[in-house]
Amino acid sequence: MNAERDRRLGAELTPQHASLVVLVVACIAHYAVCRMLTSEIALDVDPINLVYGMRELNFAHHAPHPPGYLVYVWMLRGLHAIVGGEPLATVQLAARLLSAATLPLLYLAAKILRPQSPMTWGYAAILGAFHPFLVFHAVDAQTHTAEAFAAGLLLLAVLRYRREPSLGWAVALGALLAFGSALRPSFVVAGLGPVLWAIGWRHASHWAAAGATSLAGAATWLWPTLRASGGYAQWKAANDALVQQVFVRVNSPLSADSIDGFVHYNVASTSLWLALLIAPAAVVMVACGRAERPAPAYDDARWIAAWSVVPSAAFYLSMFCSEPGYLLGAMPPVVVLTAVAASEARSIARRRVCYGLGALMQIGVLMLPSAPPRFPISKVPSIAEIVGREAIYREALTRIAAQVPPNARVLYVTDHVDVTFSRQLPVHHPSLHAMIIQSEHWPIFEHTTIGLATQDDWIPIPGPILLQPGPPTIAELPFSYDFIVVGLIASDDLRKELRKHTICAVDEIEGESQVRVLPAQRCFPDGVIEAHGQGIRFQLPDSSAALVAPPSRG
Repeated sequence: MNAERDRRLGAELTPQHASLVVLVVACIAHYAVCRMLTSEIALDVDPINLVYGMRELNFAHHAPHPPGYLVYVWMLRGLHAIVGGEPLATVQLAARLLSAATLPLLYLAAKILRPQSPMTWGYAAILGAFHPFLVFHAVDAQTHTAEAFAAGLLLLAVLRYRREPSLGWAVALGALLAFGSALRPSFVVAGLGPVLWAIGWRHASHWAAAGATSLAGAATWLWPTLRASGGYAQWKAANDALVQQVFVRVNSPLSADSIDGFVHYNVASTSLWLALLIAPAAVVMVACGRAERPAPAYDDARWIAAWSVVPSAAFYLSMFCSEPGYLLGAMPPVVVLTAVAASEARSIARRRVCYGLGALMQIGVLMLPSAPPRFPISKVPSIAEIVGREAIYREALTRIAAQVPPNARVLYVTDHVDVTFSRQLPVHHPSLHAMIIQSEHWPIFEHTTIGLATQDDWIPIPGPILLQPGPPTIAELPFSYDFIVVGLIASDDLRKELRKHTICAVDEIEGESQVRVLPAQRCFPDGVIEAHGQGIRFQLPDSSAALVAPPSRG
């Protein structure tokens, strides 16, 4: 009886069913790992900007930051209406859901290419589940996992079109290009190449259909984005102030004002991420060799990956690439290529070796340590990087909470270039504002501007757009502060500028991991804080809260 049951069970659990089980397990494992690594601490400034955009769209105040991500914000608002809770938790949930939803797309793409190899389908899902770029950005909760999801959809459409060239699939290609660019405008960098390759030069009507659909689809998100920005001129000014005048101007080797150190930093980081992206596929392709029989599926996978990776490499090396997530648009074709290449091994034994090599390479990247402090790499897409960044920000939040009296009205002042920590302070402290000074002291900024982060806004000074230069301005603010906190990281230049308007010591406390906590009324009697001509005038408190806790020594 048991033998009959086992025989029946074995007949029911076909390789196709087993691959579905692998897919489900991969999705659950991926989501669980990402959820376990996620905390209430933001690992990048972008999720905080998205939180503010969920409340009120204001691209000039980086709510969210340019170019706007309007469709993504609409999606977040819809999700938040369903799940409720903290807005940041919704942003993090969306990133995880999109990353997990990418795995079935990899599975289906492998199934189209290798319809007789269920193991290849499941293997593609496993590679996606532990892909370091996907895990990293599912945790840091930027918009990059949306690009991976859109790239997975586009990959399916490209493969379908190659097998059934038709006007309908050409329209689908154009629609998916528009959809991906609505989530992240940079999607076209990795997405356009596979579409060009798929249609080729044979079908002029298909070109016209795909192009018209893509342009019409882009208009459906670009027009409302421009309207929400206050018009094209306002949108362009906000976009130029961040993208052109900061990132491209400094990092791009094509910029006349580029800075050698930043260019080297960008090229080194981008090169590393490109190497990590293609390493599993490259190793598997070398180890497995090429099957003697014709392998059109393998050829298709290689071409699609090449048409995604090469334009991405050329664009980001010549412009700027802030993090590995910029390459997630090329991730689905590379993962599927890895799976298909492993399945093309000449023998079963070698095939198993290739499957193991690809998985080990992928997991090995995920287990890499963080980059050494002086190494010219901004981020390593690994668990160690995630845990390390979270620990640093949590420790900094703990230090400030320990030194600032509860419920005191606090202004945190910093000119640190990385705004991730200071930007999220008002989210964690309901009575704290952060005065973030983008100082001309740093080579990355041509002029000094200020962003005052509150619980509701990121107020630009001189304004009206964050990072946009203007005449010297001391902005009159309606806010009152009990304490002024000099940031955990503040340059000597900032401390020198602060001394213009204070009678208290603002230098760093030697040998101690503390911030300067200065009673506002005593130390800033004029209520003015200014750096290089840009500043604020705040309201002095009626009675100083300095009696509650002593100021920092010095």
